[in-house]
Amino acid sequence: MAVLGTFTMDPGARLDFSVRWGAPDWQASTAYAKRDVVRDPADGCYYEAKVTHTSGASNRAADSAKWDLVEDLWLASGESLSTSTWTITPPGELAEAASSISADGQVANVWLESGVAGKTYTIVNKVETDSSPVARKDERTFKVKVKDR
Repeated sequence: MAVLGTFTMDPGARLDFSVRWGAPDWQASTAYAKRDVVRDPADGCYYEAKVTHTSGASNRAADSAKWDLVEDLWLASGESLSTSTWTITPPGELAEAASSISADGQVANVWLESGVAGKTYTIVNKVETDSSPVARKDERTFKVKVKDR
């Protein structure tokens, strides 16, 4: 179980949080914005763009100075999320307003609201993939501290 960090939100806010489980494959001659994430088909690793740029025509490694390695992504090439569930501990105060999986099946999203100022909540995202013949399962955890701003 990977712990992704602690985030702060106001008790009157409704904020969205996302867990990125994978990313699309790097493409030649493509415009990328800073913080875009791609999977390099050549090595199977995930990378985040350090700067806005248009990729070269050959491969991601040729532009390696423009990318940082991302260690915590998990989906294999061609794999997508089929289910995503969220658990909030302690229950009953911070609420899940809505949740979804991105259209490309790479990101799980949750919208959280309410909570008690001064309390920290543990949020767990459990996912299952569309892998065949057996779906893969995993989870990621982050914390949300509710604080009056």
